[in-house]
This record gives sequence, structure tokens and C-alpha cells, in this order.
Amino acid sequence: MRKLFATKRGKAMIIAGIISAAASGWGSWKADNNITPETITPAAIHQALDEGVTPPSVEVAIALIAPWEGMRTEAYVDPVGVVTICLGETVINGKPVKLGMRMTEKECRQRFVTRVTRDYYLPLVDNVKDFVRAPIGVQSAAISVAYNAGTGAITRKTSTSGNAIRARDYPGACIALTAFNKGRVKGKLVVLPGLDNRRTMGDDYRVGEAEVCLNTEVKG
Repeated sequence: MRKLFATKRGKAMIIAGIISAAASGWGSWKADNNITPETITPAAIHQALDEGVTPPSVEVAIALIAPWEGMRTEAYVDPVGVVTICLGETVINGKPVKLGMRMTEKECRQRFVTRVTRDYYLPLVDNVKDFVRAPIGVQSAAISVAYNAGTGAITRKTSTSGNAIRARDYPGACIALTAFNKGRVKGKLVVLPGLDNRRTMGDDYRVGEAEVCLNTEVKG
């Protein structure tokens, strides 16, 4: 297993997410509602999103996920044999993506942001105790894993990563999240090098989830 540690580029991604969130009004919204990292609640997160304010962890997750998924406006078959389009979309309007399907980049981007927020972030907010109080990097890495492996990987009661977040064992959560590095190839579950890079320390061009996750001192 690769050595895991927080990196400067991981920290820079978090800071950029904080700045993006501030542009949506996150800082002023927190001040107006007397919200701090210690007092924030799931209800407050729902209120912020309903008012058009985006939390930093969502901004960071979007930046973290997108380079690994890659923008494809025409449906293709991914490495584990699933027909995919846009930024990792496998289902559109409740139906599996089929080869020959096309979408514009604008359509893909809008769908991506909505799904990251509503389908992956909010289930973690609502089903993992104190998720909203975890460091931004931990939240963002968890959202990224959920986008790739499903929210159940973190929300279910037997989830090692989910339970570590509930216990506020953030380094333990970051390590546990790296376990989702496998896919089925010809019916066999194997470690996929690209997925392992994504879960851990990334590559020359893309930031890995662990290097963001382990920047636990950055609050938002």
C-alpha cells in the first residue's frame, strides 16, 4: 500500500473550494445564521442549499471527482464494462445509459453538480452522524468515494469509514476510504491501478482522495 499523507496540492484544493463557496455566499450565510463548524447541523445544510448556498466540501468534491471521471459527451464503455456518459453518469432519467447517447458539456456539468450535491452529499449529511462537522477534506473525500462506490459504502452501519467519521477518527476514516479500489474484470474483483491512485495519492495530473482527506486541520 502506498504511503498516505496530506499534501500541499490537497490543501490548495480545499482552500480553492472554500473560496468558491464564499462566492456563493457561504461565509456570509454562516455569519447571518450564527453557524460554526461546531454547531452546524444537517438541517442547516439543507437550508443553505435551498437558499442557493454551496458548502465548501461540495465545491472541493466537484473539483476532486471531475478529473478522474473525465468529460465524455458521447456514451462509452468504462473499464469495468458499464456504459457511461458525461462525468461518470451511468443512469439518465432513471434509465441506464446506452451506447449512442449524446449530451452537451453544459448538460453534463449541470447534471454532475446536481447529482454530487443531492444524490451523494446529502445522503451522507443525513445518515452519518456528525458528518457535517468533519473536516472539509474528509467530507470531500467521502463524497468522492460515494460518487464512485455508492453512498451505502459509507452510510451503512457496518461501514468502517462511516463509523470512523461518527467516532471523529478522521485519519482512520481516510485510510478506510482507500479500500474502495477494486472493480470486476471478467467477473473477478481486482484492484484497478487507476482507481487505487484515485483513492490514495493521485498521479502527476490528478489529486488523490487521501491527500485531500488527510488535510484534517483545514476548516470551513
